[in-house]
Amino acid sequence: MKKRRRGEEGSNKDKNFKKINPKKFFKIILPKILQTKTLSIPDAFAKKFGSRLPTDATLTIRTGLSWEIALEKVDNKLCFTKGWANFMEQNAIKYGYFLEFEYQGKKHFNVYIFDLSCSEIDYPTKYDQYAKHKFPLNRGHGANVKEKVVEDDEDEAEKNMHRNGKVLERNSNSKSPSFTITVRNSHISDQCGYLQFPLGFSDKHMERSYESVTLLTEGGREWHLECHVYEKLLRLRGRDWKKFMQENHWKEHKGEEYTFMLVDKTSSSVTFQVIKE
Repeated sequence: MKKRRRGEEGSNKDKNFKKINPKKFFKIILPKILQTKTLSIPDAFAKKFGSRLPTDATLTIRTGLSWEIALEKVDNKLCFTKGWANFMEQNAIKYGYFLEFEYQGKKHFNVYIFDLSCSEIDYPTKYDQYAKHKFPLNRGHGANVKEKVVEDDEDEAEKNMHRNGKVLERNSNSKSPSFTITVRNSHISDQCGYLQFPLGFSDKHMERSYESVTLLTEGGREWHLECHVYEKLLRLRGRDWKKFMQENHWKEHKGEEYTFMLVDKTSSSVTFQVIKE
């Protein structure tokens, strides 16, 4: 698909601007959206429906998968309600993600999802690919829009709060705690790539006071990276992470798994052995 350039769609001098612009709106995933499991449509966009508001809409992602979502008035705003939590779950949408909605007419939207690396996500190619729970509803057209809300186990939710990859904590009886990630776009972006330690793992085995992280790779090489704290999350990012990612050729290993095994820690730093699975 041809990539879009900002100038191709955003100039007031473009005679088609008024025709194109109203077909789209954008939303950033904020805590309120995650808590209420609803997403409000901007008032200016909702007005295009006039007095005949639809009761549902179809959301379709790049891989062609579709979900029917209920549309209801909440606090005098038109919102995606029943089925929206399922859509977020199925696409592993998290806090801070950026969504673009492109209206195709007849209650149908194409949705483009961007993660914290500023890149489009690796979209699921089948239902339940990323979901922890199996929702018995609203896949595709004509589905009954009802939803069984399943409460996440807190520990499991923390382990999966960011889809950097498949996060698996090893047997708790192991002498060396470890976790495994699958290399994703968020890791290997040249502009804002990063690695985020799973929250469930870092809460048990790491400290927010860490100033640095040492990564040991094959051949005895050592990499010393600055540790960054983002809210409650620990991350590796910036020039140090970019150098590690480039010199270990992670771009060539997208989709492959790496295990980080904790081998040493002090009050100010922690050391991991990085093992390619």
